[in-house]
Amino acid sequence: MGGGLETGDTSHKEDLVTIYPSEIRTFAYCPRLFFFESWLGKKARASDRLRALVGRLFHALWSLVDKIRGFKSESLIETVLGGVRLRGRPDSYLQVGEEVVVVERKSGRGPVRGAWLSDVLQASAYALILSKTSGSRKARVIVRYRRGSGEFSMSEELVGKLVKAIDDMVYVKKHGVVPAALRSEPKCGRCPYRMPCEELDRDLSVGSDLYEPGSWLSRERRALEDTGPG
Repeated sequence: MGGGLETGDTSHKEDLVTIYPSEIRTFAYCPRLFFFESWLGKKARASDRLRALVGRLFHALWSLVDKIRGFKSESLIETVLGGVRLRGRPDSYLQVGEEVVVVERKSGRGPVRGAWLSDVLQASAYALILSKTSGSRKARVIVRYRRGSGEFSMSEELVGKLVKAIDDMVYVKKHGVVPAALRSEPKCGRCPYRMPCEELDRDLSVGSDLYEPGSWLSRERRALEDTGPG
């Protein structure tokens, strides 16, 4: 598995930027939302709290099933990649020989085929941590929805997207660089930061040549089709 970040300890632990896989999911969904949540804190609506409760019940049920199958669940894992501390709790994971298998469960609906890019990148971050800490040579991720699922091998292309997202997130989280907004009416209509986001766009110079972290995501497919074990 390739990538631009190098693994290893650093003598300046206080300089590390901590990135959580759940934040990678938010960034892939909309980099601008990640910016606001990082600097202003999360805003929860009543519907969000209800969705979170349903999600916890969904995960608790399947956690029992996964444990029966021999998977580990909700264990804190982390590794250091260059100047980034990658840390999180995967839903379930299992090591089979030299391969790591990560299962990420979502209580919502998935796409018609495969899985949402944001969910795949979140699961891939867990797989990357486990691969680095265990020395596994292969990894695959499975994203399961209420209906349907997608399975993906950790190809160089997928790892490259993950590393690019992490690199951009460092610009946002450490330096406060304003990232791109991935706009759509359904997405923006539900966003609690819609007004400040639109005001921010009006204040930013139009036609600027400055790089916007996450702008490359607008060219990515929002849903990925299965690649299966590689």
